[in-house]
Amino acid sequence: MGLSVDMGIFLTTMAVILCFAVVSNFLVIFIVITKKKMRNVTNVFIGNLAVSDVILGAFVLPQKLHDLSHDDNYHEGEILCRVINGFPILCITSSIFTLVAVSFERKQSIVYSFRPQITLSTCRKLVVSMWVLAAIVATPSFVEYTVKTVTLRGNVTAESCSSTFTTNYSILNGLCVLLLAYVAPLIIMWYNYAIIIRFVMKKTSSVNDASTFPPSQIKTDAHYEAKKDQSNRATNSPVEPETSTSRLETYKTTEKKNKPVQKSFLLANRIKIIQMLIIVAVLFAISWLPYFVSLLIAKVNGSDDSEDVTGSYNLLKIFLATFSTGYNVIIYVIFNPNFRNAILDIVCCRGLKKRRNQWNSGSEATHLRNNGKNGMHVSSVA
Repeated sequence: MGLSVDMGIFLTTMAVILCFAVVSNFLVIFIVITKKKMRNVTNVFIGNLAVSDVILGAFVLPQKLHDLSHDDNYHEGEILCRVINGFPILCITSSIFTLVAVSFERKQSIVYSFRPQITLSTCRKLVVSMWVLAAIVATPSFVEYTVKTVTLRGNVTAESCSSTFTTNYSILNGLCVLLLAYVAPLIIMWYNYAIIIRFVMKKTSSVNDASTFPPSQIKTDAHYEAKKDQSNRATNSPVEPETSTSRLETYKTTEKKNKPVQKSFLLANRIKIIQMLIIVAVLFAISWLPYFVSLLIAKVNGSDDSEDVTGSYNLLKIFLATFSTGYNVIIYVIFNPNFRNAILDIVCCRGLKKRRNQWNSGSEATHLRNNGKNGMHVSSVA
């Protein structure tokens, strides 16, 4: 089939996004696995999201792009027919279960910080459980679809990846998938974030009321005391008892001033993380809404994507699904400085440069020590 210019541009753009998504999500997984300081509960869940995106970007969505460019050979056998219908549900369900788990973890960490927190060991068990539950939700879709030969107009036959269930069972499966993999998790997730937002707003207002000294004034007081201490040490002048008492009182006053500001900074960092997670959740809901709508329509009508492969709605669905695999990493880089620095270290090879500089410094220091020993040996001989 000859591709139009518009379709060629669309396919090329989608292919570039998928390549970026696979590489960047591999980086996220690599960072979470190899960097110990990045191995906290939230980041492990983020790594699990990256695994889902890699599966979609490397195996499922490329087949969708192939289908767009080969509408005369839309389905390629029994296995791909089941993969193309079952794996999206598997990955979507795992991803949204992960987002729900993150919302619970954030609520536990921020709102109920005095209670026992989720440990890394528990987090790993939760990740495995989420994939098992996702597989259970997706199993009917793996079983439902198979390749059928259908007769078109003019007695022309073609292959179609169609449902083997009756219409009622197919619709029931679609409704269960919609409820378990989209509607119910979103409701739970937004409920948790609503509790977090309410708590943070309440805490922020209380901290603002307690903060009577601006941070600049606190820094000025601390800087003045540090300068004063350095001056006393430089002149070796003894400190009078009154001066020591005065300094201690000033230090305590500064500490009191610092506490509300430190709380404010902590809340600001937490708010930034919450903003990042909410943006991820909102984009996820928007990106996969057309997929679930078309899934229900197909089950009611008994149709599949091959009947309107290059239609606007199918192209929109593929674009949003492709976009969903790549935006997470961009959001992490914007909102999470730890991920940003870790990714930049890998991309810019800053870790190698740092180790090379340390090795060069160590070699130079060893060389100087050896020269010093040689000089001492010569002088002693003389």
